[in-house]
Amino acid sequence: MDISEKINLIRTNIKLNQKDFAKLLNVTQAAISRYEKGERKPDFNFLESLIKVLKINPMWLFLDYSDMYISEELLVTSKENIDLLKDLNLLLTQNALNEKLNAILIDEILLKFQISDEEKSPMYKFFEAVKLEGHIPVRPFLFLYYIFQFIVQDEKKDSITDYRQYLIDIILSFKTLSWHNNPIFTNKIKDEISARFELEISKEECQVLVTNAETTLKKLEEKMPASMIKAHRKINLKSLFPDKFK
Repeated sequence: MDISEKINLIRTNIKLNQKDFAKLLNVTQAAISRYEKGERKPDFNFLESLIKVLKINPMWLFLDYSDMYISEELLVTSKENIDLLKDLNLLLTQNALNEKLNAILIDEILLKFQISDEEKSPMYKFFEAVKLEGHIPVRPFLFLYYIFQFIVQDEKKDSITDYRQYLIDIILSFKTLSWHNNPIFTNKIKDEISARFELEISKEECQVLVTNAETTLKKLEEKMPASMIKAHRKINLKSLFPDKFK
């Protein structure tokens, strides 16, 4: 849904005609008409009014993510955030702005897979003590790296109805290799990652990750050592997801 359709949806949702809607947001009726027809791009002052006056969720407005409205306590209206969005809006096209905001959102979602201090196992602490811990913290990211390399190439992803289940199905279809060939991927990590998607990642967040799979891959690479990326960038997906290539 583009910005013109969203403006029309907001107005009709609060049951106002263009004249009253324009008065509420301190713009002309002609401006509202042009915005809704897509004849003119709304400036940031107008978008800021939607956020502040009508409590429109910026994540929905800019990224098609989450609900149209957001609760008062969670509304992103701090001066710093509004000024940042305003600067970005002046510098970037709407598509470029959406890409930047999507990248930020994806980065926040992926942080949920970071191994925290509380989750460090005795083996992790041992590796840490002998200075071999480098790849251990990013193990979940490498697993996701395989998953999203498959998703980028999956022609069926455009017909998905349940993005969370789609991700879980791919994770569970991953062929677990032997300890000798691939020591970091066992059934345990498959279970851990699928459980995290099921319990901690919302359906909307799953949709953002999948529909922006190439951006997700780039954000994953930012979290991985260069040597790891080089070793795993070109992988044989058929060997990892044999059931998906039948």
